[in-house]
Amino acid sequence: MLLKNFVDLFLESAPWLLLGLVLAGLLKVFVPMAWMQKQLGGMVLKPWLRLQC
Repeated sequence: MLLKNFVDLFLESAPWLLLGLVLAGLLKVFVPMAWMQKQLGGMVLKPWLRLQC
């Protein structure tokens, strides 16, 4: 029962995990790292607040 639940959960979430990996790869290739650091770097709360809006 536990193994079946684990396999079901894995199969249900696998496409979303792959989508996230593909999107992260595209960001890594096409978005300059300097721009990414400018947008998300700096103070601890400021980047987090920027992502929330």
